[in-house]
Amino acid sequence: MFTSKKEVQKDERTTVVENASYSLAYKFVGFALLFDVAYRAYVKSEASWDLLAIIIISGFLTISYQIRNKIVNRAWANTLILTITVASLVAFLIVLIRTIH
Repeated sequence: MFTSKKEVQKDERTTVVENASYSLAYKFVGFALLFDVAYRAYVKSEASWDLLAIIIISGFLTISYQIRNKIVNRAWANTLILTITVASLVAFLIVLIRTIH
C-alpha cells in the first residue's frame, strides 16, 4: 500500500494545474471588476476609472510578459487587433448613443 518512495513535491502536471487555477482566478477578478464598473456607471452614475485602470494595467502586464518571453504568434496578434477594433467601435457607439439622448 504505502511505498518507501519519496513523494514528488512538484512536477509538470502540478505546474499546469497551478497555472490553470491562476488563470481562472484572474478571469474571475477581471470580470468581477468589469461588472462593478458597469454597475457603478449605469446604476449609480459614478465614474470608476480606478477599477478600469486596474483591469487595463493587468492586461498590459500580461501582454508584455508574453511578448518578452516570445510566446506570441500571428494568430494571437490578429485576435488582439480584432478585439481592440471591436471594443473601440462598441465604445464609440455607446458614447454616440449617450450624447444623442
